[in-house]
Amino acid sequence: MNSNALLPISEQDIIYMYAEPDYSRANTILRIQQNLSVIQDPYILADVKNVLQTLNVMTDADFQEIIYQYGAPEE
Repeated sequence: MNSNALLPISEQDIIYMYAEPDYSRANTILRIQQNLSVIQDPYILADVKNVLQTLNVMTDADFQEIIYQYGAPEE
């Protein structure tokens, strides 16, 4: 197996990876914006920018649904 092979990553994976502990859509958007400059890989950067665009038009309810699909604790 090629150790350099890219694994497929979904928008949901990226959202959950950057999700703030308070599971706030606005705070997650801010965190992504703050971290864009450290992403070196152009393909990953493009994916993360696409997610950022999606988050900007997504409702808070849609965001919460994605988070809870990934097993975030119920409050």
